[in-house]
Amino acid sequence: PEPWTKMRRLPSSYSSPCSPPIGSLGGLMAVASTSVFKYGDHESQWVRLTVPPEPWTKMRGTPGEGAPDSLPVAVLIHGGYWKQKWTADNAGIKELVPDLCARGFAVMEVEYRRRDDPGGGWPGSNEDCLAALNLLGTMPHEKRLPLDLARVVIIGHSAGGQLALWVGAKSEQVKPRLVVGVAPVCNLTEAYRAKLSDEGDAVELYMHCTPDTAAGEEAYKRACPTKLLPVTVPTLIVQGSTDTDVPSWLSLNYYSDAMAARGAS
Repeated sequence: PEPWTKMRRLPSSYSSPCSPPIGSLGGLMAVASTSVFKYGDHESQWVRLTVPPEPWTKMRGTPGEGAPDSLPVAVLIHGGYWKQKWTADNAGIKELVPDLCARGFAVMEVEYRRRDDPGGGWPGSNEDCLAALNLLGTMPHEKRLPLDLARVVIIGHSAGGQLALWVGAKSEQVKPRLVVGVAPVCNLTEAYRAKLSDEGDAVELYMHCTPDTAAGEEAYKRACPTKLLPVTVPTLIVQGSTDTDVPSWLSLNYYSDAMAARGAS
């Protein structure tokens, strides 16, 4: 029985994608607890919640902020140009989980239907991420989990960055404190015109249409973070200047448009 299961003796090189060890105490590794929750019937409609090992209350970074017995939450949305082969289990963003836990965050990884799944792509992938965030809103009460819904940050990478920016703008049940887009595909029309992704067709396959018709143009507007400006929550864009998968000009254009939308230069 607990609590000894949280203090298993593990080799220093131990790592697990499901229960990342956090910190070392004389060879004893405190192990984070991980649970999977479904928010829909499809096999890809699930989230994985990792909670740091106790005493997690001592790892809160800002004294006096939030409830003393609850954790801030980082929501991770993976990228991969909405392709089937990229999942919450193999996308690079999963490597953030142990680091965020060590900093005192509970971490919720979001899996969602990708473009070839029934109902995936636009608008299903977006609706899945929004449903996952709504599920998070029920967890403190229904699951009795120590989560502070007033301190939620959404982090998305690449196509996940587009989804994160979209969800941040649309979410009403859980309002994030911060949205972080890491090399986000933040303008779908520009990305379509530039034929981004290895095959050059990722945006069209995600949208199930092109922006070259009236109906397609309207769909792109509804899905595109740039068309949702001005931002309604604090937003951080992180971009590599030599990124070739999602070129930096996309983020620079988004930043310029966002500043213009709020009347700043």
